[in-house]
Amino acid sequence: MRTNQNTLVTALAAALLAPTVAIAQSGEITRTGWGKPDLNGVWDFRSLTPLERPEEYGDREFLTEEEARSIEQGAVDQNVAADTAPAQRTEAGGSIGAYNRFWMDYGTQVVGNRRTSDRRSPQWPAAASDRTGHDPLRRRRLIRRRSA
Repeated sequence: MRTNQNTLVTALAAALLAPTVAIAQSGEITRTGWGKPDLNGVWDFRSLTPLERPEEYGDREFLTEEEARSIEQGAVDQNVAADTAPAQRTEAGGSIGAYNRFWMDYGTQVVGNRRTSDRRSPQWPAAASDRTGHDPLRRRRLIRRRSA
């Protein structure tokens, strides 16, 4: 009797979750009420590739295979060292630091194409809003005027 109940519960859960999986795999992009793509969800941002290119790389866009392997192995070594380090107690009133490594997952790989930075959009010069007609601060100024 107990196995029949377990089987029934499992089948019911699978039947309820199947449409969710099918929707997640469809090519259709969900949209917000105002028509923009809906970006809600869980984001996986684990990567050793920084957002902005470190100065040491200059204008180079890509890492060599050896550099990428070295960075990835350094991250693994750092994680192993942190996991095997003895626990440290803090004193009352002292600095307890931030979240421990359990909560921070920086990843162990650079991006697949071995870019030196993950920045995909160009930096806009100050005069860009004049050339393109796009003014990123316009909305903020309008809100301030309305609230004043």
